[in-house]
Amino acid sequence: MKTLGKITTILIAAILTISSATALAQKGQGMMGKGMPGERMQKSQQHCTQMIPNLTDEQKNQIQELRVDQMKQMTSFRNQLMEKRARLRTLQTQDNPDMNAINNAIEEMGEIRTNMHKARAKHHQEVRKLLNDEQQAFYDARRMHRHGKSSGRRGGHHPGPGMRPGKGFQQ
Repeated sequence: MKTLGKITTILIAAILTISSATALAQKGQGMMGKGMPGERMQKSQQHCTQMIPNLTDEQKNQIQELRVDQMKQMTSFRNQLMEKRARLRTLQTQDNPDMNAINNAIEEMGEIRTNMHKARAKHHQEVRKLLNDEQQAFYDARRMHRHGKSSGRRGGHHPGPGMRPGKGFQQ
């Protein structure tokens, strides 16, 4: 009888382990299933031009050129921002932190973010210049709709790595 109980316990533990591993694998697979960044970017570009009615081939090409330039510029800004974040982390974790250096790093990060916003606004206006009134209305509405959705992700609804709602920072 004891042997049957031990076998049952082992089987239950094995089933739980397998189902947990399967669930985690599916969750990770779902994240990867969204496609690689280049694929998402290409789909985003196609979606952008599909949402604007009656685009000519010339308009599509011009928008694509602007978009490529914009992506290069944003990549540069993001790289600079990541470097500043790393520097800030280093400054903040020193034994004797230099508050002036910390504050300067924070201000530099703010300046980069400001430049990113300005570059996005410039890009938006450059694309709008290529469009007629009807196309501009669709482009503006799509952009506002997209940004309205993304703003809902902020504010703690989707905590980042190491964070759980109500639990604070996890190490």
